[in-house]
Amino acid sequence: MNTIGERLKIERLRLGLSQEDFAARAGVVRRTQTNYETGERVPDAAFLATVARFGVDIHFVVVGERHPGQLSPEQHDVLDAYAAASPPVRAAALAALRSESHPQPAPAPAAGTMRLSPDAVPLHGPVEQVRKKS
Repeated sequence: MNTIGERLKIERLRLGLSQEDFAARAGVVRRTQTNYETGERVPDAAFLATVARFGVDIHFVVVGERHPGQLSPEQHDVLDAYAAASPPVRAAALAALRSESHPQPAPAPAAGTMRLSPDAVPLHGPVEQVRKKS
């Protein structure tokens, strides 16, 4: 079974961070991060709370099991941006996301309008110059 330090390293690598970058984001020096990953020291609750904010699955690090509800860093960014947005921006974002996940069929043409086929060629100039699209 992996140790807390080994699982912390797995999470760091999953997030694509070097030890130095991870340590800086967590508010510790690289040597402290190395000590955590090698098992020489065990991270405290404050450290774990900090790294959880940038996407570390703390349940996995401590218990060794993936937490089923863990959000990715990108999903956290979306939620943070949504929370900070004005109501009109929130409404627009939701509409855009919902339209992508539930595309609506194109509206039917109004009565009396002509629908062009995908093979239609736009006309420019006298009709006698029109040639069939090949």
